[in-house]
Amino acid sequence: MERSFDGIDFIQIATVPAAGYSLSSKEYSFTDYDVNMNRAIFKIYYRLRMVSLDQLYKFSEVRSINPDNTTISFSNNQVTIGLYDDEEALFQLVDMMGRVVVDKQIYQGINVIQLDKIPAGICSARITSKNQKKVLI
Repeated sequence: MERSFDGIDFIQIATVPAAGYSLSSKEYSFTDYDVNMNRAIFKIYYRLRMVSLDQLYKFSEVRSINPDNTTISFSNNQVTIGLYDDEEALFQLVDMMGRVVVDKQIYQGINVIQLDKIPAGICSARITSKNQKKVLI
């Protein structure tokens, strides 16, 4: 995982070993605890550097977050969302067919949502409030 504060110069912030070859999907997670250490940052950019066994690599699409408004972390079948500037927002997980599989109102502060009852698959996370709309993959 790589992080940038300008969207151009990235530094490595974590390495997660690959699980190896598999016919089923594998889940990886990482929480960047440095996000909240500098509240003057307006936008943080992330990308994955994926390295194959023959040491060839490619980068994922760049994703960004605004830590002053919202933080989000997925781990252990739950999502933790920090909503800071808005009083409330809507959190949704949307599957690859466009179906909403989680639809939950969240409020200012820390929100923890259990995800253990959703079907396995790839989803995008969407947070919508009066002041912002974020889509995270």
